Amino acid sequence: MKILSELDRNSRIPYTILGKRVRLSKQAVKVRVDKLLSSGVITSFKAFINMRRLGFTPNKIFISFQNISESKRQEIINYLVERETIGAVTLFDSSYDLYFGVITRTPGDLDAELSAFYNKFADNIRERKIIALIDAMILPRDYLLNTPRELQPRQKTFHTQTKPLEELKETDQQILEVLNCYPTLPFTDIAKKIGHSVQTVLNRVKYLEKMGVINGFGMLLNETIFIQYMLLLELNSPSKEVIDKLMAFFSTNPQVAVVIKTMGDWDYEVCIEGRDLAHCQEVIDQFRIKFSPYLRSFFPLLVKKMAKMSYMPMKKE
Repeated sequence: MKILSELDRNSRIPYTILGKRVRLSKQAVKVRVDKLLSSGVITSFKAFINMRRLGFTPNKIFISFQNISESKRQEIINYLVERETIGAVTLFDSSYDLYFGVITRTPGDLDAELSAFYNKFADNIRERKIIALIDAMILPRDYLLNTPRELQPRQKTFHTQTKPLEELKETDQQILEVLNCYPTLPFTDIAKKIGHSVQTVLNRVKYLEKMGVINGFGMLLNETIFIQYMLLLELNSPSKEVIDKLMAFFSTNPQVAVVIKTMGDWDYEVCIEGRDLAHCQEVIDQFRIKFSPYLRSFFPLLVKKMAKMSYMPMKKE
């Protein structure tokens, strides 16, 4: 679990440093990380890229199916996973069957993407909700080590647009595209892929981190091993007092992994993770009891599978 915890904080951590922290040799660490990947405990590593700094607007569409066979369901999932402008596809075992995230630059682009989807699968859609993402933060998975969370935990924040759009050099764009697909690729290999020196790659990555375009590196865990819930919250009154109470609960609870500010039918999405179902349900029950006076609606969605997760449009190679 110590290795998982370190990779959660920075999946690009060198094996030599990771080895010192977990008191293992570099070779032993590599063997264990490879096993975590091959056994499916870690499903993938991720680079957290602030798409708003690049001029993209993220939206989520929650879907409930109707009149659908298993083959048609899989056809829809495959369609969404293959689309370059679909950044995320997550399947639920709940009132909604899935959500997909659309990465576009303009409302017109979003409309065109959704029209293509609805025209193809309208007969199978019972309900849909469109949610705009305002900001998001990823918190450390402190539950992995059963450790209490820091009062001000380190977090990775993305989607926020508080600065002018970042105009990328061609080199920056190439680096981001590589990191989006291969987040842990050594800088030497990135340099070979894009035809630049290693020092140039190092300098540009440091610049992109400084400017808030790259906001860290993490991982996705197997949903059948580590239970995950997404809570959809609509507040009666999103006053500063209520939001401060919410943030205090989220930021100090080790099993809260992601908090997303949204606009639409819900005010927040919150990801709860745990080693087993009982731990997740305990946190959800604690939250429901503590905040029921402030909630207009509350939907806990059990995550069945993350079929796709990308933080910028993925070009087909």
